Amino acid sequence: MIHNVLGFAWLSLYARFVDRLRVALTRPMVKAWLERVTGGALVLLGARLAWSRR
Repeated sequence: MIHNVLGFAWLSLYARFVDRLRVALTRPMVKAWLERVTGGALVLLGARLAWSRR
């Protein structure tokens, strides 16, 4: 029972945090920045894979 109560409390706080974060992440400027960063990371990972000797 204690495990269930703690799990419910943790997931409730997590859901509240994600809901507030969603508001910030859906702003157009933030979305554009995130797309640039993730795109750059994917390009770098692809380049690393292309130049790996394995």
